[in-house]
Amino acid sequence: MTRLRTTRERRTSAGARPALGAFRRKVSLGIGHAARGAKGGTLVSELLALAIIGTALVVFMGGLSTSSAGVGLIEQRVSAENYARQQMELIKAADYQANPTAVPYPTVEVRCPAASPACTPGYTVQVDITYWHEDTQNFTSSPPASDVGLQQVRIQVFSQQRPGVAVFTLEGIKTEVE
Repeated sequence: MTRLRTTRERRTSAGARPALGAFRRKVSLGIGHAARGAKGGTLVSELLALAIIGTALVVFMGGLSTSSAGVGLIEQRVSAENYARQQMELIKAADYQANPTAVPYPTVEVRCPAASPACTPGYTVQVDITYWHEDTQNFTSSPPASDVGLQQVRIQVFSQQRPGVAVFTLEGIKTEVE
């Protein structure tokens, strides 16, 4: 029985290229595998590369959407903080009111930028005043019998995008002598 020689053995022993039939036999035995020295890739390697690129693209797009949502939340918080600070400045600049429920402090106007007249304001500002009581040494929501000129001001800003949840809260003290 004669042993089949490889292409390399044939080249070295005969010094010439093997016959076409031997080449066909080698290719036909390697069905489904890339032949040695082939320039193209197999379907499996192409699909694997496509899957890796697709996964990377999905991760990248997920990062973009997360970043976009984060920027929106920060923008909302900064706007709410600006409204709260403006409200506190208005209250601090106003004259002291012994009973601000009867004569309220001025309130900030929540409005849209001039560049977008079609927008609707998405924020509401809520002001809560508590009064200092000398006898209990505590702030309460009811006005004292004799006002000592000390009030705690709590400002909460709410957004229509997150109803019922204060986006920003600011607290301060209002005195009769500022």
